[in-house]
Order: sequence, then C-alpha cells, then structure tokens
Amino acid sequence: VIWMNLEKHRMKRMPTLKKKRYAHAATTFNIERTVYVAVAGGFHGSSITSSVEILPVCDDGDLITNGDWTEIAPMNLPRYEFGLGVYGTMLAAFGGRPANSSEHIEIYNPRNKAWQFTGEQMKIKGRRYFDTVVL
Repeated sequence: VIWMNLEKHRMKRMPTLKKKRYAHAATTFNIERTVYVAVAGGFHGSSITSSVEILPVCDDGDLITNGDWTEIAPMNLPRYEFGLGVYGTMLAAFGGRPANSSEHIEIYNPRNKAWQFTGEQMKIKGRRYFDTVVL
C-alpha cells in the first residue's frame, strides 16, 4: 500500500494488508476525528470474501505513520467488483458481484461495530464492474 501526497509530491509505503486480495474495493472514511482507509471484499485466494480491513491514516490533521491494518466486522454479503463509499457518515458497500443480492446497500455502524442493511437498493439493477469516487 502506497500513500501519496499529491500537493507535496511525496510517497510513503504503508503497512501491508493482512489478507492478499483482488477485485476488492477501497475508500477513505472518518470515525470521529480520525481518517481511515478501508479495504473490503474481493477475492482472497479463490474465494469471495466479506472481510474488511481499516488503517488509520490521519488524526486531527496529522499523518499517522505507525498504524497497522485492523479487521473489523465482515460485511453481511461477500462481494467483489463493487462500490465502497460513504453513505451519510458511515462506510457503505453496494452493487458488484455476485448478482443474487449485491444490489442491497449495507453500511458499517462504528458504534455497534456491525454492518446492517439500509433497506435501500441500487436504483438500476444489474450494475456490475464499476468503481466509486469519494469526494
């Protein structure tokens, strides 16, 4: 994992994920005053995974350079090639594959330390193979 500061033209190697994975999703999100990078789902070996790892990267505006990846509660649905972003103030997973139930949006509630379904679904069914941008 490489951290890049585009304003200062700097790069820094960050700790390695606990699980090797591909076809996963990643985003940044906040829990209180700490900014985290979250990596979720994808394939671990030949199996679809619902596991989620987070890494603290910034606390009160200061870069955290000695953090390590922590596993949080797994998503309710194993997913790959899906969107991971922020829904309100919570980490959210939506879409992707497998198609049977991935249209259901689920969010991670840091207070309960659990994922829960929102009751919402993707508006356009069958959206696959996409990515998200967090602004």
